[in-house]
Amino acid sequence: MKNINLLPKAPRSKRIFLPLLVASLSFFLILSSSLLYAGHYFNSNMQNVENQIVLTNASIQSLTKQRQLDEQSINFQNLQAEIDILKNKRIDWIPVLETISTKLPVTGRILSAEIPKNENKEQNNGANSAVSQVTPVIVSLKTEFAALSSVADYISLLQSSSLFNSISILTAVKTEKTFSAVVASSPSPVTSNTQATQLQTDENIKKVFEDTLTEGGNEGDKLLNELKWTINQQIAKREYGLKLPDKKFNDETNTQIDQNDTSALTDADFEDARKTLSEMKMQSEKSTEAEAKTPSTANPAATAQKYNVYEVVIEITLKNPVNSK
Repeated sequence: MKNINLLPKAPRSKRIFLPLLVASLSFFLILSSSLLYAGHYFNSNMQNVENQIVLTNASIQSLTKQRQLDEQSINFQNLQAEIDILKNKRIDWIPVLETISTKLPVTGRILSAEIPKNENKEQNNGANSAVSQVTPVIVSLKTEFAALSSVADYISLLQSSSLFNSISILTAVKTEKTFSAVVASSPSPVTSNTQATQLQTDENIKKVFEDTLTEGGNEGDKLLNELKWTINQQIAKREYGLKLPDKKFNDETNTQIDQNDTSALTDADFEDARKTLSEMKMQSEKSTEAEAKTPSTANPAATAQKYNVYEVVIEITLKNPVNSK
């Protein structure tokens, strides 16, 4: 027999509400737990990130302090920058100078050669190196030629060289110059040592001439010694510049020959010897007077010669391949 439920059924809304409420509460509990966990995890990660940022900033500050250079490092860097600039600007001057000098004509000469200074110095090293590679090098030559045709020949020879980009004449002036040829010898300074040496030398020369005299007491020996001494005076004066003193070998009052003295010479021989001696003395006196009247030629007058020259200033622009890397 079937049981019959006579109680009325509950409405559908009441039957659904209770499970839905339980499910909703459960969902909100789970969601809030998830949000709390996510918030805690995010906060902990943010703290770690902030700590990492602080450490990174500290490392940056430390590296910045280490990057600041001291005075020695700054000087080294400036020196290295200057070296790099000079390396970019360096030029192999040997072929340039050889070309300039070998093509010069015989009637010309180079007075000076210079490079104009660059007054506009760049502060940036990179800009300097770039400018040094582009700016051409200009050499200014100051030359002197005897004729304008020589200038034209020289310019033509320089233009034929592969080292130069352009050659131009800035100025050409004709001037008159004077050439003086002076031949003068200045005497060496005389010191006490040289005076003593000269005195000793003069005494030795005098002694040599005195040794040539013969010893004898007769009239012939005296006359012969007087003749020798006169000749020695002339030799000493001409060869050594030494003036020997006069000597008296015979008494002037005694004009007669002592017949008691033994001599092989006759009176006529004595007279001839005296005449020869007198003539030699007169010639010696005349030569002395002539030398005194003759002006000294130690400092001759300068001979001046005038000639025309052309002073030409030439500007030479070098080609870039001249740079030696």
